[in-house]
Amino acid sequence: MRTLYLLALAAAIAAPVALHASSLTYTDTFTASGSIGGTSFNNAVVTFTATADPSSLINEGGGIFALSPSAPVSFSIAGGASGVFTDSLQLFVNQSSNAAGFGDNTNDFALLYTSNPAFAAYELGAIGATSGSSIFNNFDTDLGEAVYGTSQGGFDLTAAGTSTFSAVAASQVPEPSSLVLLGTGALGAFGVVRRKFSAA
Repeated sequence: MRTLYLLALAAAIAAPVALHASSLTYTDTFTASGSIGGTSFNNAVVTFTATADPSSLINEGGGIFALSPSAPVSFSIAGGASGVFTDSLQLFVNQSSNAAGFGDNTNDFALLYTSNPAFAAYELGAIGATSGSSIFNNFDTDLGEAVYGTSQGGFDLTAAGTSTFSAVAASQVPEPSSLVLLGTGALGAFGVVRRKFSAA
């Protein structure tokens, strides 16, 4: 009976961790030139990262699917700035164009997409590192330069090389409930060992 109680307690403690199990971390990494907050960068490795739950996928028709991140999309520029986008961004895939990546809803531009035939049937679920040429908007005839809002100032791409897109299970930072579960398991194991030694 006590074992059943401990198992039920462990399951209840683990429940908050299980709720996050369906989230994926979406990453696009590429070498690019441009500027951030008015400071130029050249041939730097740039990474965009977002976490989202693919079960909230939106089918926009025509092979276009969108997914809203659960938090602002972050970016890092090797040897330079890092921060988050303040523009409203979404993850997109356009199956007919074989492209997946990050789009900006604020100005309706493609921030950065990776082109690869693997995206012809992709619907923003889990996918390993997939590389291809970059697709991005850097100039609009009506608005001038395509600049994206970030916590570090305007982000502007002028060139981008091959990009690599991936979507993998979101890594879990140990939460208090996880640590309690670990402690409960350790105590249970200790109790079993103690009983065995007591019986000897």
